[in-house]
Amino acid sequence: PQKRTLGLNLITGVFYFTGLVLTPWFALWSGSWRLYLYIASMPALIVFTFPFLICESAQWLITTQRYERAVKCLKRVAKINKREVKDEVFEEFVAYYQEKVADERKLKITKDTFWGMFRTPRLRKFTTIMVLKSMFISLAVDVISKNMEGMGSSPFFLFSATSVVYIIGGFSIILLQNRIGRKGMAFSTLLLSAVIVATTGFLIATLDTEQHATILAIMVGLGRYGVVVSYEAEAQYASEFIPTSVRGRGMANIHVAGFAFTSLSSYVIYLGYLYKPLPSIFVSIILFLGAILCLALPETMNQKLPQTLKDGEEFARHQRWYYFPCFDRQQKQKDAENN
Repeated sequence: PQKRTLGLNLITGVFYFTGLVLTPWFALWSGSWRLYLYIASMPALIVFTFPFLICESAQWLITTQRYERAVKCLKRVAKINKREVKDEVFEEFVAYYQEKVADERKLKITKDTFWGMFRTPRLRKFTTIMVLKSMFISLAVDVISKNMEGMGSSPFFLFSATSVVYIIGGFSIILLQNRIGRKGMAFSTLLLSAVIVATTGFLIATLDTEQHATILAIMVGLGRYGVVVSYEAEAQYASEFIPTSVRGRGMANIHVAGFAFTSLSSYVIYLGYLYKPLPSIFVSIILFLGAILCLALPETMNQKLPQTLKDGEEFARHQRWYYFPCFDRQQKQKDAENN
């Protein structure tokens, strides 16, 4: 868990950045949409090696009562980390969860499903907010990434050059997310992105794009940086908040909702033919709405993450909407100094 932020964002930043920088130049070099699609699809073949290289989540296997596979995965991880764990430890580990499952069966606790996240009020509210946030952020990322024409620069060059923000964004999350918290990171980046994108729209409306291409390119890069950080922060936030028993299905459905919403990106970009800054204005509005929605979500940093739907309903019940770990830490330091 301590390395979750580092691992997720370093890998995403480096590899996604590399692919995006090369993508427009492959399109120009290929000269054919068929050849370009073949080239773009080749890296997807690597996915078939994942089951042989990556361990399944032991935590998820335990929640689905696949104890032997969970122990096998844990032993493999221990071997990779050069740790020796006695068999008695694994036996106690399995026995504990078997007893826990038996107790739950006596209480007739139903099996957790994704739709179960909508049965209880708090979890239903949080899940709905996560779905809406995913839709807003995914659409914003798609619109800003595609809306490269009419900025006074080559759209191929502008797309490639501003893709560097993916690796910068990844390092920003690594440096800041464990300091200010998941909620603080999501809220601040969405709010900042809304301001930057709105400012970009104002500049597009008032400046000559040919004469001020550099300024507009910088603003596009800043806007893209903001939504990239928001997107990556939201992905980790959702993975920690959703209970382990339904995490795979929950994450999949939330991302599918977000990707489905990107089908509207072409229509949002088309608004620019009616009034050039309209796409930027629209995106800034949904980013601002996303920032407001963040305030209704609980902070997950330094919290015991939910394992079941019941845990998810009770998760962070004590937290206030204005709770941010960074401010709480500063207040505790002041109290300690005064005492």
